[in-house]
Amino acid sequence: MRNGALGVVGVVLVLAGGIGCSSGGNTVDNGAGGSGPETVVDKSKPLGELTPAELTKICQDLAPNLASVSCDLAGFIAAGYAAAYDQSLTDEQIQAACTQTSHTCQNQQPPLDCSQAGPAPTNCTATVAEYFTCIDDTVAQIPACGSLTRKSLSGSTTALFDPASCTTLEMKCPGLDSI
Repeated sequence: MRNGALGVVGVVLVLAGGIGCSSGGNTVDNGAGGSGPETVVDKSKPLGELTPAELTKICQDLAPNLASVSCDLAGFIAAGYAAAYDQSLTDEQIQAACTQTSHTCQNQQPPLDCSQAGPAPTNCTATVAEYFTCIDDTVAQIPACGSLTRKSLSGSTTALFDPASCTTLEMKCPGLDSI
């Protein structure tokens, strides 16, 4: 997987698109320590063994929040570009750029379609729980618009990296990020 913000987008969107739905958001921790949203799919089941119905169910479980997260990330990226392009922007203006982009994105999201769930690679041994953990850990890295400052956007603090849980997922599911 790729390091940086685009790698994070890739993890969330490719996983959602490749094993679930056709759009990109913030999963809901069900209190089980980062194991993702509540689902009836057995979280100990390997992704490569999921049936089409189970893949559709995972998409439906993730769908309410995937669009929101992709928009939060779009806001963060827009704020970073705005701050880099215009050195005179205040922290409040940077936060406003983030918020405006995120809200515009959320208002323009098409309805999620889970009817086209794609399969995980058959050699994928990562479990549903590991998949949800990767998404949760990735999403946790996206800062809230209201917390952004010029200083927080400068230097190495702007880089978002693939969490260890996603590296594990990639190792257990070769080819997953190229679906």
